[in-house]
Amino acid sequence: MDIYFDDVDVGYTEQAGPYHLDKQEIIDFATRYDPERFHTDEAFAAASLYKGLTASSSHMIAIAYALSHRRQNRMSILAPLGMDEMRFPNPARAGDKLHYSMSVLEKTESKSKPDRGILRVKIVISNGKGEPVLDYVHTLLVARRR
Repeated sequence: MDIYFDDVDVGYTEQAGPYHLDKQEIIDFATRYDPERFHTDEAFAAASLYKGLTASSSHMIAIAYALSHRRQNRMSILAPLGMDEMRFPNPARAGDKLHYSMSVLEKTESKSKPDRGILRVKIVISNGKGEPVLDYVHTLLVARRR
């Protein structure tokens, strides 16, 4: 179901998941996009400060986007306007079952274009233990009902 700016209020939340993260996916993604050795080499990663293979931050953002498209309701997004306050408080590891949560923090009607509004949403990706591995605030331009 498509949802619009008018359908949500501050505090509205949605979840999606799980996303099963496996070792080969971590290595393949990092090899192509972020070839740091602690993402691609198990022995090196085991001796690193991470004490094991971890998914790259770019990979986590890609997974967040993938999970956002698995939500029950599809938001009528016209354009992403920016990401703020991005943090990676815990590493994501092979075997993690990742979960997505989105909650509306702010809602602002457009003064110049009545067919749209701006939502600021908090996105959190958590591992199976409930620990956040990615969180950020996303500002979105969202269509209104016509």
